[in-house]
This record gives sequence, structure tokens and C-alpha cells, in this order.
Amino acid sequence: MTTSRNQIASDRCIMRIVLPCGERLTALDELAASLSTVNMTRHPVNCASLDKRNRFVRLLPTPRAGKMASSTLAKAEEIAYLKHGAVVYRFRRATDPRAFSLNGHVLVLYSRSMSWSGSKPGKIRVAVRNMSAPDKEVILTVPRGTSPFAKVLDWEKNWTPFPHNGHVLLSYRLAPHVVVRCNWSNGECVPLHSSHSPAVWAHHNTTARLGARGSSPAVWLFNTHSYIGIAHFRNADSTYDLCFYQFNATPPFAMLGTSARFSFAPEPNTKPDKIQFVAGMYKHADRLVISYGVDDSYSREISVPISTALRLVQNGPAMQSGLLSSPVYD
Repeated sequence: MTTSRNQIASDRCIMRIVLPCGERLTALDELAASLSTVNMTRHPVNCASLDKRNRFVRLLPTPRAGKMASSTLAKAEEIAYLKHGAVVYRFRRATDPRAFSLNGHVLVLYSRSMSWSGSKPGKIRVAVRNMSAPDKEVILTVPRGTSPFAKVLDWEKNWTPFPHNGHVLLSYRLAPHVVVRCNWSNGECVPLHSSHSPAVWAHHNTTARLGARGSSPAVWLFNTHSYIGIAHFRNADSTYDLCFYQFNATPPFAMLGTSARFSFAPEPNTKPDKIQFVAGMYKHADRLVISYGVDDSYSREISVPISTALRLVQNGPAMQSGLLSSPVYD
């Protein structure tokens, strides 16, 4: 699929705001270095923190010298599960973890390359593992009639979990918001609800190809009877933007609002990050703890006041249009 110059120009005109830089997770850098080999370096990216104790991290391999087939690198890619900072379990051929808890168990959702066509994955599915029995991998079935890309790519990615009434549901798509329920034992997934709120996403100037995709798990906000999550946009020039989104806690889980697009500030005296991918978010007191990977190289974590995130959502359209500046970060 080609991209016109007008598409790229329009995308660059979208206003973006910048939030503070997160703290680099140096312990993950040390872990990745310890698992690197003479021929291959590992990078700790797309960290997904479930809470202070439980964390998943994608270990991305790159050859130290020469070239290596993409399929070979994909087979070497790992996700590591850390509890209290120690590695409990590692498994390969997995990427982009999202963690959630269910009935006292820690589970991880991730993308799994099932086949390859030349240098690219030919088929990608979403899988889940329960860390109480981590050797068992369950491949989730694709809900019928829900993917806008089924005729182009056989890829399933970016499903995001959220808790509801003792269960964990998944946001399969964000615009429209398609919610599915899965059987975690056999992988069967069925659509439960679908709601369309085009006005919520209008200020992002999206298309199906450049639309919002799931990133963090959604967090329940008791006081507002809603959920808040983070989506990402892959732009025409392959850079990434982020935005907060909020949806109703009552089925069909209709979208309530979205923030202006944002990114986290890069390290001082460095160029802007090209890719910031949020994989983890959880609530701690009155703040959201957000974990994200930077440029497929390392991971960061930041604590953002819930009040700030909600103000960004409330003022999203005005900020996106340049009519209102970013609120004070507190």
C-alpha cells in the first residue's frame, strides 16, 4: 500500500504535546546484557509492568556483526517474566507483552509469529500464558468479522485487556470499540459488544491504516465509573504517537474521549525518540504507572497523575487543534 505526499503532509500537521521523560529501567539493561552472547545482543524493550512486583519484558535480539535472517531473529526473541526483580520464566517466539491478573494468577498476552513469508511474518496470532503453569501456551482464536485487515495481512496484534466484574475482557479494536471475551483454557474468543464513537477520534485525522491501535491495558477508575488506556498511532513516516482514551465502565463500553497525541520527552540533549511503545500501565494510589519501550533499545517507566490524564482527555480536541496548550503537569 502506497502513501501519498498529501497523507504525510497532513499527518505532520497534527499537533502533539510532550509529557516528562520516564526513568530508564537500568536493571533491565543489566538483565539483557547478562543474557547477551558473543554473537547476539539483547535489548530490553516494551516493558509491561503489572504492578511493583510483576513485570514482563521483551528481549529483542540483534546480531553483533554481519546479517541474520529475520526468521532466525524472531525465533530467538524472548519475553522474560520477572518477579521482585528476578527472572522466573522465559519463553521465545513472542513479542509485545501485556500483563493482567485473574483469580490470583498472573497472565501475559503477547503476539506470536506462526509462519513466515520471505523476510516478514506471514501469520501472527495473539497468545496467552498463565504464569502458574507457564509451559502451556494458548493461541486465541480470531473473532469472526472483526478485523479490518483480514484481506491484506493475516496479522493479529494489539489486543488489550481490562477487568470487568471478575472477568478479563479484551479491546480487540478501538474505533469502533470491539470488546471480546476469551476462554483462557482453549483460546475461543467471541465478540461481546461493539460501539462506534467517531466524534471521539475525529481530531486525530485517522484512516483505517493510520488509526488508533491498542497499547496499554485499560485501568478501571472507580470514581469516574470509567476506564482509561493508552493507544498508539503508527504514522506514515513510521514514527509513533500516543494518546489517552477513556471509555464507559458499563457495556457496550462506549468511548468517552481521547487526548491530543503525545509523546514522552527524550533524554536531555538527544533527538526525539522515533518509537515509544507503551505495554504496561497500572494504578497506584492517585497515579498511573506507565512502562514503555524506546526505539527498540531500552525501557522506561513514569508515574503520571490520573488527574492529568483525565484533563488531557477532556481537553483533547482543543489541544489537537492548537486552541489550548497542555495543562500543567502535577
